[in-house]
Amino acid sequence: MENYSFGECPICRQGLLLAVKSVSSGRLLIMCDDCESQWQSLDDAQSFENAMSDDVCDVQKASCEEIKAAGWLD
Repeated sequence: MENYSFGECPICRQGLLLAVKSVSSGRLLIMCDDCESQWQSLDDAQSFENAMSDDVCDVQKASCEEIKAAGWLD
């Protein structure tokens, strides 16, 4: 499964923003692959708003279909 990166993390400036899915809830999130900061939407992550603490620990990579359904890919 391919990783879809949405740019550099605005918090740590080291990691990449990746689309992940919570295993328990099925909710899609954007998460930094380095500092593990999380956002509920791509817009929030890219505007550096509403960052969540690492509330969701049980995540897996989101599929291309899930990312497209969320409107995060053109």
